[in-house]
Amino acid sequence: MDIIFFAALTLYIFFKLKSQLGKVDEDQKREAIKKFLKQQADTVEGNQVNKRTKTAAQNSNRSNAKTPNLIVVDANDNSQENKNHLKNIELINKVPVKNRENILKTLDSSKVTISEFVFGAEKAFEMVIEAFCQNDLKTLEFLLDKKLYNKFVKAVNNRENAGQKLVTNIISFDEAIILDAKLQENKAQISVEFKSKQISYVSDRDNKIIEGSSDEIINNDDIWILERDINSKNPNWTIISTKS
Repeated sequence: MDIIFFAALTLYIFFKLKSQLGKVDEDQKREAIKKFLKQQADTVEGNQVNKRTKTAAQNSNRSNAKTPNLIVVDANDNSQENKNHLKNIELINKVPVKNRENILKTLDSSKVTISEFVFGAEKAFEMVIEAFCQNDLKTLEFLLDKKLYNKFVKAVNNRENAGQKLVTNIISFDEAIILDAKLQENKAQISVEFKSKQISYVSDRDNKIIEGSSDEIINNDDIWILERDINSKNPNWTIISTKS
């Protein structure tokens, strides 16, 4: 599993993103990161033990060679491992049926479960939105592939030259759904739809709003594509496409 990828995202989440829960002290940050990494390591161990899995309890007598990330679960089991399995089943049930095999195959080749991937993708989405508003090119470079990064740089430069400021606040994350996935040689690509409620507007040099509204909450649908070289020692996923 790509522990380094999620660790990097976790560090960014605590040290760069504005938490809706308020600020935490340094000890809390360190403890939260340690706890997160331990959970990810435990998940890896659990996935290795259950490498040959079944789709769900009602289908337990059928072969599940095509759905490697699902296993039989016990609704009365409150362990973290069982909760992780239930979350995986919940997320895969949202996936278009015709694409499930490709998605699970791609996730399995990337050594990541669907819940782990969605978690990382959601945090990457938040980070890109905030970094773009704050003209934080360093964070954007970390998360975007070179071609997409250059487009963001151009947009940031144009905004700065015009003396404009973009404000985008994510009011709520309604849903993140994996739509499709594919393996092209050594490249794994996964498409994710993000449904969120946002307030977004652009102001000029005099702080006058010239686009959008500061008090109107809009429903926003974005489809992003993330990519990773499954043969590379670099475990990070990069965002190669963003569409609204």
